[in-house]
Order: sequence, then C-alpha cells, then structure tokens
Amino acid sequence: MYFNNELKCKIRYLFLFMKILVLLFFSIPVISLGQQIVVDFEENDLTGWYSPCLNHWCISEDNALDGSYSLKHCFNDSIAGQDVISFFHQPVPLECDTAVWQFELRYGFTPSRNNHWAVIISDNSLPDNDGRCLNGLVLGVNYEGNSDELKVWSQYNGITEEIFNTGFNWQEEIDPGTIVTLRLFRSHDDRYSILIEKPDQSFVSVGDFSHRDLNSANIFMLCYRYTATCDQGLWLDNLIIRGTFRQDTIAPFVRVLYVKSPTALELSFSEPVCVNSASDWCVDGNGCTSLNGIYSVVSLELPNPLHPGNVYHLNVPLLEDLYGNDISEDNRQMEFYYPGPYDLLITEIMADPNPGVFLPETEYVELYNSSGSQYSIKDWRLTVNSKTLVLPPMDIPAGAYLILCDNFSDSSFDSTIRLYTAEDFPALSNSGAQLILLDASGRLVHSVNYQDTWHTEPEKKEGGWSLEMINTLNPCHEKENWASSVDYRGGTPGILNSLSTMKKFNSHPDLWRVAVTERGSLMLYFSQALDSSTLAPTGYYMVDHGIGHPEQILVSWPLADHAELFFLESFAAGREYEISLTDDICNCSGTKLDKNTLQFRVSSIPVRDGILISEVLSDPEPGRREFIEIVNRSGNVIDLRDYRLNIDDPSVTANIITNEYWPLAAGEYAIITGGYDGIDSEYNFDSPEKIICMPGMPRLPNDGATVYLLDQAGEIADRIIYSPEWHHEILREVKGVSLERISMTRPGVDPHNWHSAASDADYMTPAAPNSVGDDWKGQPKISISPEFITPDGNGKDDWLSIRYTLDEEGYMIQLYIFNLEGKRIRCLAEGSLPGTGGTCFFDGKGEDGRCLPGGYYIVYFHAYHQNGKIFTGKKSFLLAI
Repeated sequence: MYFNNELKCKIRYLFLFMKILVLLFFSIPVISLGQQIVVDFEENDLTGWYSPCLNHWCISEDNALDGSYSLKHCFNDSIAGQDVISFFHQPVPLECDTAVWQFELRYGFTPSRNNHWAVIISDNSLPDNDGRCLNGLVLGVNYEGNSDELKVWSQYNGITEEIFNTGFNWQEEIDPGTIVTLRLFRSHDDRYSILIEKPDQSFVSVGDFSHRDLNSANIFMLCYRYTATCDQGLWLDNLIIRGTFRQDTIAPFVRVLYVKSPTALELSFSEPVCVNSASDWCVDGNGCTSLNGIYSVVSLELPNPLHPGNVYHLNVPLLEDLYGNDISEDNRQMEFYYPGPYDLLITEIMADPNPGVFLPETEYVELYNSSGSQYSIKDWRLTVNSKTLVLPPMDIPAGAYLILCDNFSDSSFDSTIRLYTAEDFPALSNSGAQLILLDASGRLVHSVNYQDTWHTEPEKKEGGWSLEMINTLNPCHEKENWASSVDYRGGTPGILNSLSTMKKFNSHPDLWRVAVTERGSLMLYFSQALDSSTLAPTGYYMVDHGIGHPEQILVSWPLADHAELFFLESFAAGREYEISLTDDICNCSGTKLDKNTLQFRVSSIPVRDGILISEVLSDPEPGRREFIEIVNRSGNVIDLRDYRLNIDDPSVTANIITNEYWPLAAGEYAIITGGYDGIDSEYNFDSPEKIICMPGMPRLPNDGATVYLLDQAGEIADRIIYSPEWHHEILREVKGVSLERISMTRPGVDPHNWHSAASDADYMTPAAPNSVGDDWKGQPKISISPEFITPDGNGKDDWLSIRYTLDEEGYMIQLYIFNLEGKRIRCLAEGSLPGTGGTCFFDGKGEDGRCLPGGYYIVYFHAYHQNGKIFTGKKSFLLAI
C-alpha cells in the first residue's frame, strides 16, 4: 500500500550521508530526557529520518503544528501515490517494561479507501512496496478497509491482521485540518491503551487491547496514501518515544537468501542495513552489481542469468546496521544453489483422509528436496486446480521433506515432521486434481495430475490412504509411478515413502501422432510427458519435401506431452510427409524416444461412410474396459477431433470423443474407451497409441443399445445396433467377448452383420482387423512380425505376432513352433475354429514355461476344411537373447 515510488524518484542517500547518520545519531535534533526521545523539528533537520524519496517529505514552516517547523508531506504529485518516512532509534525492549509513543498530527482531508494515514511501530523491519512490514503494530484510519474508524492492525511474519477497533470514527469526530495528539501506552503486562487529545480538551481513552507479538521496537514510521488532489495534506510534530532504551551491539545477518528469478537474488536481513554504491555485490562467474540506500530486504539484479542446477557464491560487501555494527564475516561469503526442474518434487498426496487409519484426518501434500543442496522456497507457489498457496521463506535441506496442510493440523502430526500450515491451504479433491509447483519466478518445477484411479487397491480408494510416488528419479511418469501407500498408518508424511524403490520403467517414450492443424501448424503427441527443455530447440525436428526445421515451437504445459510446430512452408494436400526427431528429446529421467519418425498427411473433409463402427465390447471381464472400435474406410486421412458419440438418442447433445487432433489414416483402426488401462492383456494388445481416451465415455448397456457416431458437423457418420443375442449360440458365457462387424458394406443395424470374435483372437481384436468378416476373405496366407524377437521383458519385441487369413469359414487349424532339428517345442493352437482369420502370439517359451535358447525357429501353420481344402504355411524367425 505504501513505499511504492520507485518510478517517481531514486534513492538519494550517499555513503557519506549514511556515515553521518551513524556517527551523529545521538546528535540529531532530539531532546533526550532520561528514558525518552523528543523530536520537535525546530532545528530544521531530517537527520535520523529515512525515506526512499526524501524530497517527498520536508520540514516546513507552512502551518506548523507547534513552534516554527513541522514534518510535512510536501510532494505535489500529478497522480495518486503512497509515501512513507521512518525514524530510527535505539531499541526499546517490550518484554516487561512500559513504553509510550505520542505525536501530534494534522490530516487535511476526509479519509477514504485511497486517502488515509497510519503509523507503524516496528522491530527492525522496513515496509515493502505494499506498505507491509515483516513485524509491526499499525495504528491508523483505513489502512485496510474503508470504515473511517481508528483501528489497530498486527503485522506478523508479513501477515496483516486487524486486532482492535476503537470505534472512533475519524471522519465524524475530527474535521479536516484539525490538530490531534495521539498517545499509545503499553503497560508491563502487554496491554496497550489508545488516547486522543483534541484542541482545548484533555486526553480521552478510546480503548485498550492486548498484543504480544512485538517484543522490541526501534522504528517509527509515518505512512500516507493519497489521490492526485489530496497530497501535501499530512503533518507530524512533537514525536515522543518513552521507554527503557537499550544500546544495539548485535551485528546484522542474512536471514534468507533466495533466487527470485534467473537474474535476481533477494537477501532478507535481520535489521535494516546501510548499503552504498561504492561497494559491489559479486556472484562468481556472473558479475557484480551496486546499490545505495537503507534496506531490510536487498534485491540484486544480476548482469547475467543463472543456470538451474548450479551452486554459486555471493560476495557481500562490508555492511553496517544503523548503529555501526558490522556484518559478520560468515555472512559475507554466501553459497547458494539455483534449483532446477524436479529439484523439489510432489511425492505424496493425501486427498481423502477420512476415515483415517493411523494418521491425522487431514489432507496434505508432501514435498521432497531431490537435489543435493539446500535452498529457499520463499514465494514458491503450489497451485491445486485454480487455487494457489504461496510457500513461506523456508530453507529446505538436501533430501528433506516438507508437509503442507491446513492450519488446524499442526498439533496432530509428529513433532519431528517439517511442517507448514496455512489457513488458505487449497482443498484436494478426492477424485483428482492438477497440482503445479512453481518457483518464485513462475518457472515450472514439478506437476502431478493425480486421480483416485491411481489407488492400487479398491478399498484404499475409499479414504484414509495416501498416494505415494514410487521412484523419484522418474518424476514425469504419472500413473505408473504412483500407488497406494503400504505403510500400516495409511501414509508416510515427512519420511521415505513406503513404496520408494529404484523401479525402472521399461517403456520408452514414443511419438504417437502427428496432425496438421487448421492453422497449418503441426501438432505432435507423445506417449508420456517429456522434459520440456528437450522439446524446445527447433533444430531437433526435420520434415522432408523441403519443409525443414520449424520456426517456432509451443510446448504443452504443465505436462509436456504434446507440442505445436510452426513452419514457414505450407503442407500440400494429398502428399505424404515424414517428420524425424533427434535422439536429444527425452523424458525427465533421460530416457530417449524409441519411435521418433512418423508419416503424415493433411486431413480431408469427412465423407459418407468414411468412419464406421467395427467392433463393440459392452460386457468386459473384471478389470477390463468397455470399448468401441472404429475404422477409416475412406482413402484419405480423417481427423477425429470433435467427433461425438451417443447412446440410443442422437438428438441429445453427444459427448465429444476427443478435443485433441486425432488423424486416422486410411484403413487404420482405433478404439474409443475411457482410459488407457484395462483394454486387454499385454498378450494380444500393445498399441496404446490407437486408443482414443474419451472423457465421459458413455456406459454401454450389456443388454444392447443403439450407438450413434457423429462427425464435427453433427451429422450421423454411422449407426449400429448391438445385442447379446447376436453372439454365437455355442458360447455359454459372453462376458469378455466382443461383437465384430462382418461386413463394412452392409448396415450396422443388421443383426446378421455381427458375430462373436474368434476364440483364438482371445474373443476380441481391439484396434486391429476383425477376426471374422468379409474383410478377411482372400487367398489363405500367414505372416509374422517382427522377424526376430528379444523376450527380455523390456517392452520392445518381446512377442512374436503370427497373423493368418483364410478364404472362408469352417477351417480347423493347427499352429506349432519347431526348432531347426524338427522337434516340436510349443503348440499354440490345435483343432481351433478361427473364423476367417486371427492372430496368435508367441512369448519365446517352451511347453514347460522356460525361456528357449537363442537361435532360429520355425512357425508351422496347418488349416484343413471339412470340404477337403488344406492350406499349409511356414515362416522362420530368430529368437535373440
């Protein structure tokens, strides 16, 4: 509110003046009567007073309150402003002695929200740009609010709180320009009394209150806020400070040093210090800067940016407090660390503490310093959805934890836990929320978009159990790196997580999709969040056909799982392009992209019967998900963005399948479902890039329904009907069995156009050609992929996919694996009825379940029909260890 005139003036104290301030402190125009100080300004001297803009205050003969001179605000401001002037004196201890502050004051205007005055009694604390001290006691009118009443506010650790209202209405009781004397008396038992003396009247008490947060006082401040027409309207005179003065012999020291931004440091001192422009503040390897003035908080603008993850050393010049005490040598050589992304991690979340197990029934978030250095988190921010918590000026040691919770929970946690309680701690939704941790400059440090589905045990989802990060070396991984706590108490606040391991994730990040947007840019989607710094360089991307490198890149935030690329050249319709990414791009644990090239085309306008529904699973097995499979039957790429899905009634506003760009190439399949997990086992589905994760996926009734697929224009792209009665009559159990469309040229509402998926396809073919149907018919054939497998469990080439097609239904098949000596070592199918085709998988193990030795093997396929037709096929492959 006050002390915000940096745009209107510069600090005017020079080194010589500050030395005079110290040397002549007790020779200032003050009448010293034993244990009191009297300032009457009759010597026309402002020595001992400090303001960031001295020309805004002056000793004036204009309407002096008493004698010839008074202190007056004398700056004719053309705009609204706020000014403060401070008087320093030897400390007055307030633990058990009495004290008095008395002054005469004239205020020339009617008070309002933007025109008012206040005095602040402070202990070694100057006001910040908003007129707030770290610790102080405020007496004034409308310092906060607009009631025009004389009130008292407490300032403690930077928080201002109203503690007493005298009920004395300044506007009604005091005419503008009236001279008033105010006295604040403190008794030995921490009771304060406020008295007012009007002209020709005696002192009248307007109330008393208790206050124990201020233990000492050595600064008296006068604050003034005004509009452009109400400046130069505040006078002060005959300031009396009475108490037991104590000589200050304590050296100043740095309380907190923290990095405000890559080019700014902030140092908070234990008391105001004199800073002069003849001394430099230097950071090794960066440069030096100079300051001038009196500061409680020093802000240093560095000549060059700091680099995250580095340790620096700051050389502090020789400083003095206002009483001539030098700063200690220990505080002149200061080491500090500039934390980078993932140096402070969100490692535990208690979103649903009720009913509690053996922990306090309170929500909390755990932070962990994963760096090897200590640093301050002053002014860092934790955002939960749209609510933000500002973190305190607290140092976090290397490897230490900090628990954040509301201020009603501090007595409930173990006293050994490092805790920060806040009245404005944001609520954690039980179902999930986006948590974003930012440093003081607004730079992303870590984020977690937790969901209650991350709980690994259904009963723990009901409350009392926290979610814990498993491996702090993989902080970008979300669901797979979090699980329910296994600690008997329900969580591990402030200590090593119960799930903490060095678990490594086998899945490499992949480039999943590339889409040309309506703006002509290129949108890239990845399988997992990446290190955003590795996505930013334009040289990491290359598109063929002369497109080249992008000119600009916008990376998604806070999770860097997609990026938008802008090029100078336009993409031509009908042409196939390829984008290649360098291996510099990786996730935040350093794992590089596995799949880093993709072909793409410009999407075409949807055509009739272009996107069709080809498969439905409405009754999955426990732990699996319902899904709807679609296929692009057109000859062009069709973007599924803003396609909609509805059940039974097309007139009802349907749910959007996805608001992401989702190009589906000609002949390609995709599945629409509610999540990436629970679609099918790893055995016969390993294509998560073909999953469209639909928010608000409608439930598919087990007893059948009509499904409508609508395009971006709201037109019906396809309509199908499914029913459990359409499953094959020999199936006694249809749970986990999908219905597949037989022909894409026949209507989807025809009951005879649907059939149960084949048994050897595990009764479903998600995001792959159907196991039954006209689309399979042709010459019998067999194919394998890949031609060599490495079944080491790393998620890459672990399985051999054996795909076969037949010219009609009615075949019985046999499928075996032989070694080169002709010995049969594995039977994959024998006497199966496959329909018109299917896929089998081989995991590199023999009949006894043991891994086979490396070498070449033979796939042998034999199909025989009841009409006498026979088909035999062989394929060789390499098994590598």
